[in-house]
Amino acid sequence: MARCIVVLSLALCLMATAASAQSPGDIIDRVEKFIHSAIAKSARSRWSKLPEPEYACMEQKLQERGDSLEALIKRGVPPNDSRLAKVRSQCRGVSASRTFQRLEDQAYKRSEQDRLLTASDLRDCEKQCGESSSCAALTYFREEKICRFMPAATELREDEGADSAFCTESITGSVAPH
Repeated sequence: MARCIVVLSLALCLMATAASAQSPGDIIDRVEKFIHSAIAKSARSRWSKLPEPEYACMEQKLQERGDSLEALIKRGVPPNDSRLAKVRSQCRGVSASRTFQRLEDQAYKRSEQDRLLTASDLRDCEKQCGESSSCAALTYFREEKICRFMPAATELREDEGADSAFCTESITGSVAPH
């Protein structure tokens, strides 16, 4: 509570010079926007600390009920909000266990949304892709030990120095039925 008072006081001081030409209603609106922005920023920070599989599961469950994480964040709702307890319990312990269909000696053509990472082998590349909600396909370049993630599969081409894979199963785990 004291922190809120300090933030409110600081906001009022910062706006004092501009306030002389504004009505009290304008000042109150600006302070409310400032406080709401700080609350939303705090909520975003808390949500970003969730493991990616749990975050993706929460997003999916919320979309199923017509809501979204982004909407909750904008409203300043943190992950530990009691209204989300049931959904959170369904997503806790979710693992990024995905299965992949492998395509030997083939590489996907580049796309503008590719992401490059290092990986020790194809299995490591698949593991990293499986942990990312934005990875649907990959190409592993064996000699360079480079893994290229893609949000969607592109056209394949023959490449004796590469192996590719695409995700055949979405995130699974201990998700309770809804």
